[in-house]
Amino acid sequence: RPGHRPKDGWALGPRTGTGASVAESFADAKTRAEVEAIARHAAAEKNFPLDNILVGGPWRVGAGNRAMEASRGEGGGGAIGGMTIGQVVMVSVESSQPRYHLLHEFWHAFQKSQTDEEKAALRSDRQRPRLRELAARAKTWALDDPRLDKLPQHELEAYAYQTYEIDRDAERFTAGLLPAARRAF
Repeated sequence: RPGHRPKDGWALGPRTGTGASVAESFADAKTRAEVEAIARHAAAEKNFPLDNILVGGPWRVGAGNRAMEASRGEGGGGAIGGMTIGQVVMVSVESSQPRYHLLHEFWHAFQKSQTDEEKAALRSDRQRPRLRELAARAKTWALDDPRLDKLPQHELEAYAYQTYEIDRDAERFTAGLLPAARRAF
């Protein structure tokens, strides 16, 4: 896609261009364990192929990218922690929060295989306020932050999913989700 420029040394699959495994690409053991656990969870629960995970970067997105502008303000652009193209999930080795970026990007890959019922549940007028709350938590924004209004639906869902999975991993219940939305996540 225009504006996405992967750095030399990236590779598709469970190994990076340097020959290190995806988990070994991150410097500290805790991050490696988290990234590997998320990848295995996605593979087990969502039938996501581990070979579709790419670790590399840093990636840059130019100004004018709608999602970046919604997230960072007008002019957007800059380094990103991850991205999804088709069914390939990418996370930057330089990501400040690889766990969050990986969950977020997995959701974008999962969105492509949602049922009509799941799409309808997540896009319902009843569910949107709760997705906004979860996205605000993910972004550490106040609920009245005007940037929330600018997030496209697919980004709102990705940030909400990210928060839902973090809660689930911590064995916290994420209140307010409709049963159909919970099934979608």
